[in-house]
Amino acid sequence: MGDQQAALFGEYCFEPGETKCTYGTGTFMLTNIGNNMIINKNGLITTVAYQLGSEGKVCYALEGSGSIGGNAIRFLCDNLQLINDVSEVESAAISVSGTDGVIFVPCFTGLYTPHWDSTARGIICGLVQTTKKEHIIRAVLEAICFQTEEMIEATCTDMPYNQKIKALKVDGGITVNSLFLQLLSDILGIDVIKSPNAEASSWGAAMVAAIGAQIISFNEIRKYHAEDGIIQKPNLSNNQRELMIRQWKKGISRARGWLQDD
Repeated sequence: MGDQQAALFGEYCFEPGETKCTYGTGTFMLTNIGNNMIINKNGLITTVAYQLGSEGKVCYALEGSGSIGGNAIRFLCDNLQLINDVSEVESAAISVSGTDGVIFVPCFTGLYTPHWDSTARGIICGLVQTTKKEHIIRAVLEAICFQTEEMIEATCTDMPYNQKIKALKVDGGITVNSLFLQLLSDILGIDVIKSPNAEASSWGAAMVAAIGAQIISFNEIRKYHAEDGIIQKPNLSNNQRELMIRQWKKGISRARGWLQDD
């Protein structure tokens, strides 16, 4: 079973529309779309989520992957040396109320879902004389959130209205950062649920193996589901959120095609 499919199972995303996002070096999102395959026209991959037994129905998912994740935070530490350790990111970012207009698009190896532009390169724009390193650090956290928002928007365009993504379940190293969870909820405009299980992939693979060995049934596995972890709710108005997204898209437009000849 694939790593991300196992995480989807481990996050108990069993109903169409239920979505998980894993934040590691990059960002990896899967949305359960049920038993009917959807071919997405916006840069997502249609994949098999799981099939329980050779006679079981296939459950499909839409998969998005982003190049921006923990690698961008390491870049702040190792390359720009704005912080001494990645653990300092939250305290630095929370010390300012916003990014002061700074947009950081850290697409060091190109843009993935939904753009798929290998010629894009990272940029920092919107700098002014009052810009501090804390603004840049906060802009990196926001960049990870904006990337997730792009994937969710691309996913929802091909899904029935009653299967729209109403909440996002998250796991991975950066989810220990409370400010990141709040920024993510604000930019997405939906609840963000931090998994109580730090190893969602391992847990999902173990459950599938137990079902396959007939130790437990699919209907029984919910009793092993811990209560949802931290639930972060959005605080921004739609107007504030849409303004931030418009600014991000300006940054994306400048990063795209950077390596192309004029």
